[in-house]
Amino acid sequence: MPHKDHAPSLDQKTRLHEKLKFLLAGQFAIGADVEVLGQVLIPGKNRATAILKPDCLPQAAYKLGPEILSLLDISTRSRAAMTGAVVTEFLFRNNGHLIDTFEPGDWEKLRSGQSVSIPVSVRNNTQRLIVVEKPTRLFRLYSPIAATPLVGDALRQAIGAGDIRIDGQEGRDWRYLPDDPRTGTCPGIAVTLNPERFWLPPDPLHPEVSLEGEMPLADFRRYIDSLLAPIPPNARDIYWIGETAPVELSPGHYSILGNKLPNGSRHMKSLLLDPGRPWSRDMGKRSGIRVEIRGDPKDVKNVLFFFWSNSDNLANPPPLQ
Repeated sequence: MPHKDHAPSLDQKTRLHEKLKFLLAGQFAIGADVEVLGQVLIPGKNRATAILKPDCLPQAAYKLGPEILSLLDISTRSRAAMTGAVVTEFLFRNNGHLIDTFEPGDWEKLRSGQSVSIPVSVRNNTQRLIVVEKPTRLFRLYSPIAATPLVGDALRQAIGAGDIRIDGQEGRDWRYLPDDPRTGTCPGIAVTLNPERFWLPPDPLHPEVSLEGEMPLADFRRYIDSLLAPIPPNARDIYWIGETAPVELSPGHYSILGNKLPNGSRHMKSLLLDPGRPWSRDMGKRSGIRVEIRGDPKDVKNVLFFFWSNSDNLANPPPLQ
């Protein structure tokens, strides 16, 4: 039987939000990678088993209880999303929150250092079979609620100081977004997509795509690039991959990509950008940010980046009682 508790009400969620924000003490919360057991993902929606380890959750969660998990977001690892595999949600009984996937005793197991298995929905956005070779790190749980949003002057200062580094020329390769009329500040930047767009076409002779979580990043990039092909000229609503100029973040800085794009196009749930650029180290060169999008490739010219930084300063921390 699933866990008997229900997802929190709106008022409860607001209080939990403030408590988690206090406990995170200004930090952008990211858990360790969540593994999914090996299986074959058919085109469309699949049920998969994820292994949730204690370090997959921010430690603050264990001070508050399982209800806090309703505040955490999912980000699929980009290498999985490039194959077409995207974790869309936890499978649930009630309102779609992680608490509803738990069996009795699971929370206590996590608190005592044990791992638990939970069901997740993984969508295969291609017409091929995606073979998850063995337990593979597929997604992470995160929350920016305690970190400091970098907007307006703070964003410009972070870019000027090199904490956010964007290759190319301002005005051509990237630009500041217009001020948000609600706050009067610039909320982020738009980075231009390269004109080349790719997809993973059907291949009856080689229908399987391998998703191996431990493959070195450089080897995986070469593998997936060998499978991608230019998008057909008349393609409309398809799953495709683009690339921006390199964007690099200093330690303590994070970015979440905007998922809503023009004319109904959407970036998949692979929105989280960590500090540093491992592709650069492994490939021996600076490389761009890969993005995975569903929609008309002709409609999307830019990708939106929003930024946060860790901070030890929290004004008026809420009481925990």
